Amino acid sequence: MARAKKSQRSPLVQQQHKLMVDSGALIALFDPSDQHHNQAVTFLDNFIFRYKIHLLTTNYIYSEAMSRLTHLPPEKLKQLDILIRNPSPADTLKFKQLWVTKTVVKKAVPIYFQYIQHDFSITDCTSFVLMEEHSVLAAFSFDEHFMIYTYQKGYDQQKRGFWALPEMLESYLSLDETFSTE
Repeated sequence: MARAKKSQRSPLVQQQHKLMVDSGALIALFDPSDQHHNQAVTFLDNFIFRYKIHLLTTNYIYSEAMSRLTHLPPEKLKQLDILIRNPSPADTLKFKQLWVTKTVVKKAVPIYFQYIQHDFSITDCTSFVLMEEHSVLAAFSFDEHFMIYTYQKGYDQQKRGFWALPEMLESYLSLDETFSTE
């Protein structure tokens, strides 16, 4: 099995294959009538499973997705609930749920007001805060907000943004040809 070379260019290799899953991606995965369903399933099969990506989400994202999927049969909603809140060790798809606390909301509110012209939701802003805190550079999202938001990072305080996948997948992976399935 090939090993990935350490590189300054590939955020995914450096970040231990972590990806924040936004509510739009969860909705697309679980709702066959969603406009992004086929793209989401293809991304899941060809990227997330292939590269053993660690998936993160938040309690706010979970709540948002469950609320927007109430038109689905209860069995589908229970599948999503179990997947996020009570996964089985046998599940091939595993999520770690991060919790939006008072401290996270306190950090998110200024972001909300700073980017108010872009119509960010508080859920988006809490995701940005948690992504920064957990060094997650990419989101499985169909929401352009993840590409608009920038933050100060590192000793040089360079402005950084997040990758929104699957749309950005080709560019993202082309940063480092040494990406492996290790």
